[in-house]
Amino acid sequence: MGAADVLATIGAVLFIMLIAMPFIPGGPEIMKLFLGLLPLILIVVLLVKVSELSGEVNAMKKELEEVREKLEGRRGE
Repeated sequence: MGAADVLATIGAVLFIMLIAMPFIPGGPEIMKLFLGLLPLILIVVLLVKVSELSGEVNAMKKELEEVREKLEGRRGE
């Protein structure tokens, strides 16, 4: 599951909790707990997304170096 899917899931859970909170015993306390943990969850999700992006950037750098070497090889011939 990608980071965007996780963010969408967190948003859906928050929306459902807002609707169901009045009908659940202890709902306000659960909501306070969730809102307290939300920044930590978002930081972890964003760190995962950044690591995914850095991996993609490294792969693109390798591909660019290969293309650059091929072009320099053609010029030298």
